Amino acid sequence: MSTDEREFMEAWTRVLSGFTPVYLAFCLLVLISVPSYGWWVALFVGLDLAKGIVAHTLGARGLRTELVYNCNQYLGVALIGLIAFASGGASSPFLPFLAIFAGLFPVLYDKARAIQSFMYLLGVLVLASLGPDQVADHEGLFRLGTIICVVLALRVFGTDLLNSGLEYRNESLEDELTGLSNRRAFDAELEHVWGRLSTQPGSAALIAGDVDHFKRVNDTHGHPVGDLVLQEIARGLNRAFRSQDTAFRIGGEEFAFIVDGVSAERAETMARSLCESIRLLNPAGLSITMSFGVAMRNDDSLDAWLRDADAALYRAKESGRDRVELA
Repeated sequence: MSTDEREFMEAWTRVLSGFTPVYLAFCLLVLISVPSYGWWVALFVGLDLAKGIVAHTLGARGLRTELVYNCNQYLGVALIGLIAFASGGASSPFLPFLAIFAGLFPVLYDKARAIQSFMYLLGVLVLASLGPDQVADHEGLFRLGTIICVVLALRVFGTDLLNSGLEYRNESLEDELTGLSNRRAFDAELEHVWGRLSTQPGSAALIAGDVDHFKRVNDTHGHPVGDLVLQEIARGLNRAFRSQDTAFRIGGEEFAFIVDGVSAERAETMARSLCESIRLLNPAGLSITMSFGVAMRNDDSLDAWLRDADAALYRAKESGRDRVELA
């Protein structure tokens, strides 16, 4: 399971603890009403549960959480539009229920995404109004509308909980200054990779990096400039590396990468590329370099892997800086 998958699962577990009992209790009450309202109630609840299961599965497989739940909301709009189309089009008493989303979108999305969602909602509204004019069971439609409204409200509540969980996790695992993953995230990912490679064949490299003479930057130009240097270096590291690899800020001017599935030669080449990229970056208009130490995952221990990378980095520093050493 990748880091993104674990992030989703951890956040989703927190959501389930508070949201699932409420949602299931409502679904149970709705199902009890089947003898009074009709079999379609059970069908709608089943469809909504199926959508939730699909969303959970896609998210757990690494699909972006925002995409999964945006699709879930848009499917809700399409469902109501379809019912309105089939129950009278422009004269359907069910058409006004689409206005629910006009109030939800500004809450769920930022300005750009909310505008896109309104355009989608407008399109569904126009298409729904083109439905055949026919006599509709108004009482049944309003009962269905009430149920859908409650289900949508519960789903929004669940999405809000999930977003809160992801924000909480991001705050606890993200370095505030640079936006990179922090030491806590690094330790967790390193332990995960170590454990996986203990039972499965494969290789991984740990690349430790340190900004050369960073204390001079702070002493000469001040800490605000030092912070700007670290921020620009962080962006440079992200651009220079593979998209599937995560950069970590593990200390003041210390950074690290965990590179999966590479040989020692390839890892060293990647580190040299990082070294050159930082040399050409000139963050905050200053001539800045970094030193890197590379250590391949060994069979000794996790601590030994870390020590090997630190020792290689120390040799790079002692050998003149702005260079790469392989453990």
